[in-house]
Amino acid sequence: MATTATFNPESGKYFAYVNVGMFALLGIIFFSFPHSKRNAKLLLVFLLLSFAVLFLWLVFSQILNTNNPIVYQAGAIAFAVLLIARIGSSMRNRASKSDT
Repeated sequence: MATTATFNPESGKYFAYVNVGMFALLGIIFFSFPHSKRNAKLLLVFLLLSFAVLFLWLVFSQILNTNNPIVYQAGAIAFAVLLIARIGSSMRNRASKSDT
């Protein structure tokens, strides 16, 4: 998918902007981790959620030129659902630990 978006000038431009933004956010996470682990974890969750939204947008837009887009769509949906389930279970475990 990345090569398809890179070779198409219209979508490649947006892909490059998003790629630079993701790497900048990843760099901010690495720099903030020694100072505040809590903020680094929140930034990592934000990075993963924004990656899931970007993945869903790329898969369901008309930019993707593949023979079998259903495989990519299923993968994007599974990634987003599993990420949200993991974040929800971690929040629920944190809330139950604070209640006791």
